[in-house]
Amino acid sequence: MEQPKFLALVVDDEEIPRQMLEFSLRSEGFECLGASDGAQALSMLESHSFDLVVTDIRMPNMHGHALVVQLLTMEHPPVIAVHTSVVEPRIVKDLMRRGVDDIVFKPTDYKAFAAKMMMLVSRRRLTVDNAQQSKQTATQASNSEDAESDATKALSSPSA
Repeated sequence: MEQPKFLALVVDDEEIPRQMLEFSLRSEGFECLGASDGAQALSMLESHSFDLVVTDIRMPNMHGHALVVQLLTMEHPPVIAVHTSVVEPRIVKDLMRRGVDDIVFKPTDYKAFAAKMMMLVSRRRLTVDNAQQSKQTATQASNSEDAESDATKALSSPSA
């Protein structure tokens, strides 16, 4: 069985790190698109449903922290990873408290990073799929109970 393709958005104003992230994620089976800042990333989010967004912190136009805040307001946010050289405990605490899935500091072991991202995205997909199945099962059970109740009422009502 072929592994499902996941779509990743890599956001970094520096081309070389962005390309290295894209290359490593592709080697794990992701399809990748790139953006050079948070504003461009938000624009791309209007036309694509990403499974993963990897962002740097320091970028022009819209920095990564602001992008993360926007991503986390989505009904179904993607897995969010911050890839940065900014080692600032206050920022790390804030991002983790808000719900960022991972923070990775440069320099990066790209192969390990890509493998970790595949596991995070696969786990999220499995969790979402299981939640949808549970909801469908509950709906079907409720509909079945309603049908049984209607049948019982019909059987117990006097016939004309």
